[in-house]
Amino acid sequence: MQEYLPDFKIANAAVYFDEASPHMHVVGVPVGRGFKRGLSTKVSKRSVFTPQVLSEILQDKMRADASYYMKDIFQQEVRAKKKDKNHDLTVAEYKVANEEEKIEKLSTDKIGLEADILVLNHQKSITQKN
Repeated sequence: MQEYLPDFKIANAAVYFDEASPHMHVVGVPVGRGFKRGLSTKVSKRSVFTPQVLSEILQDKMRADASYYMKDIFQQEVRAKKKDKNHDLTVAEYKVANEEEKIEKLSTDKIGLEADILVLNHQKSITQKN
């Protein structure tokens, strides 16, 4: 990781086997350089984790390396990352997914309320006949 991201100073890294696929938790400090205001060197996730770095290095190169080393050292296969779960969404994708969830819940609630109304109307008509 330090080879791919020299400006991400790693404080701790641990490999876990507690889920379907082995994974690593990494704690570190992203160091940005060349700032014109304030200190020239400071903590900056935006300088280190650009969209290109997140896509090319973290998702492609490091995933390939991790898969190779997990198989070589731990004799563990790293499953391919599923697109339907545990992937990064753009802000627009997140908002759409969130609204779709709300619509689905409201639709389900509406069906339940309509069923309740039918039952109550039926009970009311029975009561009025008596």
